[in-house]
Amino acid sequence: MACLTIPKTVVEFETGLVNALERESEILQNITDQFAPLMPNFRVFFFWEQEKTDLKYKRDYIVDETSAAPILDNTERCGISADHQRMCKFQSPNDQGYRTAVAALRRYAREAPNVIQRRYQRAANLHRDEKFLAAAELLGTAQTSVSGPCQPVSHYVESADYVLRAKGSDSPPTPEAHLNQDNLFV
Repeated sequence: MACLTIPKTVVEFETGLVNALERESEILQNITDQFAPLMPNFRVFFFWEQEKTDLKYKRDYIVDETSAAPILDNTERCGISADHQRMCKFQSPNDQGYRTAVAALRRYAREAPNVIQRRYQRAANLHRDEKFLAAAELLGTAQTSVSGPCQPVSHYVESADYVLRAKGSDSPPTPEAHLNQDNLFV
C-alpha cells in the first residue's frame, strides 16, 4: 500500500484557506469590503454552479448562487449548467457556459479601447487640473507677498494657464509675464 506524506505547513495552509472561505468568514467579508469600492473600475461577470457537486457522502453546492453571484449594479450574472468542479471544464464550444463566457470576453475586448481612452482622458484632465490649481495657488500666494492691492486667485486663472505652458520652456516666466495677454494662448 502506498503512503503519502503531506508537510504540516501545507495542511495548515489548506485549513486556513478553507476557514477563510467559509460562510460568514470575517476574512472573506473584509476582502469583499475592500474590493467593493474598486468594482466600478472593472467589468464583473459572476458565474455560479447550477448542479450539486458529489462530495462522496452527499451532493451539495460548493458555493451557492447568492454568494457566488451577488446582485450588484453594473455586473452580469449567469448560472453554469455544471457542478463546481466542471463549471470551467467545457466539453465543447457549443456548451452554454462556454458560449456565455466567450461572448462576454469578446464584448469586453471590443469595448476595451473606448474604456481605456475615456480613462486616459479623465486621468489627463485630472492631472492638468491639479497642475493648474497648484500654479494658481502659487500665483495667488506670490501676489500677496508684494506691495500693492491683492487680487483673488481667480484673477490669476489665465496667468496660471500661462505658467503651466511656460513650464516646458528653458527659462521661467518673468513676474510681469502674466500681464502680457499674447502669452496666454499658445
